[in-house]
Amino acid sequence: MSVTVDKPTPISIPDIAASIEDFFKPHNIVTFNGAILKISRLSGECKWHRHEGQEELFLCWKGTAIVRLEGDREVTLREGELFVVPLGVMHQSAAKDAFVLHVELPKGTIYPGEANKG
Repeated sequence: MSVTVDKPTPISIPDIAASIEDFFKPHNIVTFNGAILKISRLSGECKWHRHEGQEELFLCWKGTAIVRLEGDREVTLREGELFVVPLGVMHQSAAKDAFVLHVELPKGTIYPGEANKG
């Protein structure tokens, strides 16, 4: 399900999260201001990557998320916490337990799970 602001309707994030069975495959929730709000279920580790010319926002919806940054920095996010990866910084997301994570990316960005998960 993906909603755009030209067709406004309430969105149930818990319902969307409950329907996600696959890991590291982003699901579009809504498009707004040229960006797409996505939700992903994570378990294990994503590949290291960077986004040139943009930051990446992580909002932990359920469970515990880890964002590792180049230079051996690690940020642990608990439910309701968010973190912004700085512009162009190498990073990796991971989860110790299965959880749902919100990822907000500018429209047109290819999320690593869409391009190279296999």
